[in-house]
Amino acid sequence: MEQRRTIALRPVVRLVRAVHFSAGHSYAMPGARPAENEAVYGPLFQDGGGFGHNFRLEAHFEGGIDPETGMVENLAAIDGWLRQVVALVDHRYLNRDVEFFRTHPPTAENIARFCFDGVRERMRGTKARLAKVRLYEGEDTWVDWPADP
Repeated sequence: MEQRRTIALRPVVRLVRAVHFSAGHSYAMPGARPAENEAVYGPLFQDGGGFGHNFRLEAHFEGGIDPETGMVENLAAIDGWLRQVVALVDHRYLNRDVEFFRTHPPTAENIARFCFDGVRERMRGTKARLAKVRLYEGEDTWVDWPADP
């Protein structure tokens, strides 16, 4: 009779860390005429102005629990990555102050993408995987930006 070998698998755990920031923006396609932006975005486009939000950014990390440290990833490292990314957008007018949004409309979707890319870039070489970021634009709107499949 054949004996089966048992393989002990470490469970994949999801760790979520959240930070807050405030920023202003106007929904606008860079290079488009005001009439075009108004037709696409309606009141979310404000020529020469904008509006602000209090954002909540959640970063979802996945990985096995390190048997030595007991963590998926070091929280101090995660906090550092998040602080670095948030510093680029906090208390900024995104359309003008952040290079990425000079070529991409500062929609919630693109802000989430910007944050995802920023966190992923900073965590290169770590064992954890960035599964997604979730960006809340106020209390009742959010966007999930998932990792590439």
